[in-house]
Amino acid sequence: MTQSIPIDATAGRDAVTDTILNALPEDQVLESNALATVTTNCLIVKSSDDHAQTIIPIVHLSSIRTAKTSYPGLLVVSAACLLISAAAYCSKQEGGAAVPSAVLGVLFLLAHLAYRRVAVSFITKSDETLTGTAAPAKRRH
Repeated sequence: MTQSIPIDATAGRDAVTDTILNALPEDQVLESNALATVTTNCLIVKSSDDHAQTIIPIVHLSSIRTAKTSYPGLLVVSAACLLISAAAYCSKQEGGAAVPSAVLGVLFLLAHLAYRRVAVSFITKSDETLTGTAAPAKRRH
């Protein structure tokens, strides 16, 4: 049996997920990302080390919780470095501190963006919890 899967729904899937989906021919893929694949009847969740996958029937889910983790200190240091860079650029004493502090500010900003994480907990009706962690996915509009 073959199943038609929209092209954009295959993003973030691997061979194991495809094998599972081939075993469930009546399920249509609704959404797929780096953390999980959602079909019409089940949720296929990857483990944090990508060595295992768990299939949870949608009817067994009681709630889903998310916990976002970021490092706001990196953002504050970045803003301070960029402020120092702007002050050095506008200063009448040209000491050459504008460019290095701007580069440092951009590096701290990139570090802040790179180290954001999201933990998602899937809670079933039997009070069993499965947690997955991934970098935040880009939102689709």
